[in-house]
Amino acid sequence: MKYGRGVLQKFWKFKNHLHRFFLNALPPQKYKTSYQHEHVACVIVRNEAGILEEWILFHLAAGIQYFVIWDDHSDDGSRELLKPYEQAGLIEWRAFPYESFDVARQIKVYNHTINVFRNKAKWLWFLDSDEFVVPSQADSIPEIVREIEKDPAVGAITVNWLLFGTSDVEALSPGEWHIEKLTQRAPNHWKNHRATKGALRPEATARFMGQPHFPVLRKGRKLVYPNGKTFNDQYTHFDLLRVHHYWHRTENFYRSRKIARKEFLSGRSRNPKELQRHHKAYNQVFDDSIKRFIPKMKEIRKQILTN
Repeated sequence: MKYGRGVLQKFWKFKNHLHRFFLNALPPQKYKTSYQHEHVACVIVRNEAGILEEWILFHLAAGIQYFVIWDDHSDDGSRELLKPYEQAGLIEWRAFPYESFDVARQIKVYNHTINVFRNKAKWLWFLDSDEFVVPSQADSIPEIVREIEKDPAVGAITVNWLLFGTSDVEALSPGEWHIEKLTQRAPNHWKNHRATKGALRPEATARFMGQPHFPVLRKGRKLVYPNGKTFNDQYTHFDLLRVHHYWHRTENFYRSRKIARKEFLSGRSRNPKELQRHHKAYNQVFDDSIKRFIPKMKEIRKQILTN
């Protein structure tokens, strides 16, 4: 007997719904009183030497203590560049275990990381190398999170994007950082700012399933915005934490890598007028609030390279 596509889609949808139901029913594991690391960030990279050191330095300055870097066959000297950080015990380098990248494999790597760091990390952040988690009203991420975790039901935190454009910067000069030069972004109300990335507590998490932006949590645990509001996918909150997302990076990077990637994923090309509208949308609001972390980043870099 042959089944139509509609019937099969309904079957898989029901199967996924049932799977999620059972995952949500899993009892949460007990939190520990102390951990090897309070905050760990996980990132999958491929040839990101142009931003990766900056990304690590910023998050060290903002309170992340340890980094797990899954390397998807980079050949741009990324690991050699970060060798001082690896020798300092701040990062661990892991080989991406697949020949090519897709979302399903990304989720498998994320779930493996959760299992490895359960009972070792209090919070796990899953980010891309162009996503910078900025505390808006504090000097560090842990200061904000310690208030959130006072509610024991919180199992994960979701943080809204703020998407930055190119700021008409053609390319960075040696020694310049993206967060220093890219200071134009889309307005707060921009629809894509509803998208999020965030952190989870491994003991509260069943796994990622279907998408890599927020996890399936165990029974009695909830996903919240930094202000404690339960996640609803239609809300934006930037007052405590925000993800500065430098998706476009510089003009050169946008033209040479991002336009082609977006056209490949969407299956259609962009005409010049459409690209101009896109450029304008993401370069409307001046925002250099992240620059306050630069002095601390420079000091951390000096200490690591000197030692």
